[in-house]
Amino acid sequence: MTRSLELRVCIAHKSIPALVEQGMKYCCRMALHAEAQRHRVWLLIIR
Repeated sequence: MTRSLELRVCIAHKSIPALVEQGMKYCCRMALHAEAQRHRVWLLIIR
């Protein structure tokens, strides 16, 4: 491995957790939103 490649991998690995965290937060929010929508639909059906 060349020095610059090692550095690039290191930088990538440092930024990956942040990206994953952002992605997880986004997925979580979307999942919660979908769940809320489903509950709302169910409430409308039940009534």
